[in-house]
Amino acid sequence: MNNQDDKNLFRDLYGDIERVQHDRVPEYRQKPNSRINRKPVSPPSAPAINPWPDITHMPASGHEHYTYRADGIQNKVMQRMRRGQVSIGASIDLHGMTRQQALSELQDFIRECRSRSITTVHVVHGRGFQSSKGKPVLKPTVALWLQQMSEVLAYTPCLPRDGGDGAMYVLLKK
Repeated sequence: MNNQDDKNLFRDLYGDIERVQHDRVPEYRQKPNSRINRKPVSPPSAPAINPWPDITHMPASGHEHYTYRADGIQNKVMQRMRRGQVSIGASIDLHGMTRQQALSELQDFIRECRSRSITTVHVVHGRGFQSSKGKPVLKPTVALWLQQMSEVLAYTPCLPRDGGDGAMYVLLKK
């Protein structure tokens, strides 16, 4: 067989074929906008959270006092959170803030995360070693605030690599 026979055999098998001008797949959808436009958030319909809750009953440490889960949250979900097997979508650091500033920032942060469909966040509150009288203030206060927020399903202290007792993994509603 020669080269002409090969061409004729190919044309017999596949018929008339047109050359493709490019090898890229045509774009079939518009790319998402990478910028996130921050919309004004309406005030929450839930009752206001007290920036000065009674924290005298909260110990300085102990995982059982700084772990919360709403009804319906499965044990496996809590185990994954305790092991740090979560994908953190956003993080906030409340170090050095007053209680009022921290509460305002935390509420705004959680609302923003919910609007962006972020379900797992990292909240850094610190261990409280620099507080007056050597007792933590934000740590127990943040724990009580989170329990009062309807958007929060669960939280637990972080692993040492993510801040240990000075931070929390927080699971939000979808």
